[in-house]
Amino acid sequence: MRNRIKEKICSLESREFKVDSIINFIILLTIMLMPYIVYKYTYSPYIDGKAFFLYGVGILLFILALLSKQDLFMIFTEKIIIIAFGVSLIFSTIFAINPGLALMGNKNRNEGLLMFLVYILLFIMAAKYINLTNKRIDILLLVSCLMAIYSIVEFYQIDPLQVYLIGSLSYDQAMSFLGNRNFLSSYIILFIGAATLLYIFKGKIKYLIVSSILFASLLCTLTRGGWVGFVVMLLFTAIIMFKNRELRKRFLAILLSFCMIFMILDFTTDNSISSRFSSMTSDAGRLLNGDTSDLGTSRSEIWKMVIKSIEMHPIMGGGLDSLQLRLMRDVPKDNEVLIAKNNQIIDKAHNEFLELWASGGFFAFFFYVILLVVIYKNIIRNIKKPKYKAMFICLTGYLVQSLFNISVIGVAPLYWIFLGAIVKSYRSRDDKNTNNIRV
Repeated sequence: MRNRIKEKICSLESREFKVDSIINFIILLTIMLMPYIVYKYTYSPYIDGKAFFLYGVGILLFILALLSKQDLFMIFTEKIIIIAFGVSLIFSTIFAINPGLALMGNKNRNEGLLMFLVYILLFIMAAKYINLTNKRIDILLLVSCLMAIYSIVEFYQIDPLQVYLIGSLSYDQAMSFLGNRNFLSSYIILFIGAATLLYIFKGKIKYLIVSSILFASLLCTLTRGGWVGFVVMLLFTAIIMFKNRELRKRFLAILLSFCMIFMILDFTTDNSISSRFSSMTSDAGRLLNGDTSDLGTSRSEIWKMVIKSIEMHPIMGGGLDSLQLRLMRDVPKDNEVLIAKNNQIIDKAHNEFLELWASGGFFAFFFYVILLVVIYKNIIRNIKKPKYKAMFICLTGYLVQSLFNISVIGVAPLYWIFLGAIVKSYRSRDDKNTNNIRV
């Protein structure tokens, strides 16, 4: 018995842990653990703990990148674009309204240059090292279900976590471990498309259950931008499934499940969900008539201010996480009116594209859009395969909701990992491509 134990210990000691396995583990741990991190004794209980974790991940990945010398200088199109994106953000930070704020981010968000460099590292490492097996995907979906289940409980005013962190039920919303219902909506969107399509393509009941739980959570967020993103995902899914009878049957089955969940949640909460839907349809009606006032809790007014500011200074950004300062500088009167109307400071554009242009500058915005174009081009090139259909639908759903939402550290790292995973998927088939060379 002792000899066997010694043999096992020796085998463990002699085993060489490869850098790629460690990096893959760190990335998967970030997806599973980071969104759940909260810390009571800090200014932002739902944010600061996640920020510390991500800074640690960034340092580890940077060290591991230096250790993997033969891969460090591997050049491919997406890597060049993301490095150009990072350089653009560095310049916008140097010339920011408040460089210190742009470097670290404001205390409510922590999404300054240093955090974006972590995102960039996560993207590059995921594009090279992430390894998503079927079993690992199932684990990630299970983890997302736990987040969703807690938010459903919150929807019925049971939230021991918030009481522990803040001392009372100060926020009457389903936000789980992310601190805001909009952030939770973005998180759910990243997973629900995958779960739905896995059920449609594979027909396994476990994916129907996961999809239903995630859908219930998405409803509980009462976040109309997230709902719009999900509807777009369903429309593309319906188009893809149209020609296949078996897939159509599964699509209809999951739609029936979603309808039942909608009715149960709405009935048990005094029609809170249908009322929210009514406000969304009324907004859509006013939009069609050209009336954009009060659209989406003053989002239209925020967009107009941000666009006006961009027109005044179209090239240089005000600095990451510094939109508040830019609006105070460029459109002070409009900004004051909107602050008085909403009784809160406008520190985000509520549109990730506008936010990036206003804060990071035109070139950061440009390289981000180019990166998405390159990724979409490669997805569409392989669109006949189910995996790429799923990628197209999930990415499109997230980007649609991002038109109404903001980037936050509880969700954004997962999004950048997702982009990297897409790149890894199609590049693993193209290793001999001339765009993928060593220097």
